[in-house]
Amino acid sequence: YVVLVIEQSRLTRDTTLEDLGRIIRACQEHTVAIATPDRTYRPDDLDDFVMLGIQGVLGAAEVRRLAKRAHEGISRTASEGRYTGGIVPYGYRVTGDGFFTIHEAEAAVVREMYAWLIDEHLSLYAIQRRLNDLGVHPPNQDERRPPTARERGKRTRRTSTRWQGFTVKRILSSSFYAGERVYGKRSTSSRPLVTGSVPAIITPKRHQQALRRLNEQKARHARGQRYDYLLKGKIRCGACDHAYSG
Repeated sequence: YVVLVIEQSRLTRDTTLEDLGRIIRACQEHTVAIATPDRTYRPDDLDDFVMLGIQGVLGAAEVRRLAKRAHEGISRTASEGRYTGGIVPYGYRVTGDGFFTIHEAEAAVVREMYAWLIDEHLSLYAIQRRLNDLGVHPPNQDERRPPTARERGKRTRRTSTRWQGFTVKRILSSSFYAGERVYGKRSTSSRPLVTGSVPAIITPKRHQQALRRLNEQKARHARGQRYDYLLKGKIRCGACDHAYSG
């Protein structure tokens, strides 16, 4: 039996070499060769075993170098306030050279949302309901945009046709709208966060005021809740699609 690979480094992308060790041991136990277009390796042969190990170390080192360079490039792009992939926040578009620009019609909606939260003291649910009652298109629901003119970072599939509470909260709590983009918050590694400047829709002061209002609402809600409900937020009304709460 033979395992065919285009090159030896394609046996595994694990840079710790643990997977490579398992593969080599399995090939030794079952007398299986590893073949590339240039050479056939027999793991039960000492010379081939050593060669597989050496090439595995070199390949892992190269993968790490490539990952490091890629991360440095993305971090540099993020620090410049440029688009690095993913979904573009509501209220923004991306120019051809990768910079964020404000979409004025959506930015006006964002400013209204902050005013409702800060000045009118509306709850997230009340803001969500007002947006839906006013017929404001939720993110990525601009049906006037033809399918052939999709903009960078905007979803191509149809999402919810109504505003949802988590979308409202994300907009009202994100520092992006105050001109500060933070890259790396969702990373599972311990790498430092990278900040960059983007065009601001609201002032940093308004952003801080919004965060205080959200914290006040959260604290007030927590004080009024007597029990922890296991199904809270997990089941929805069939008529209005809102989540049940205790």
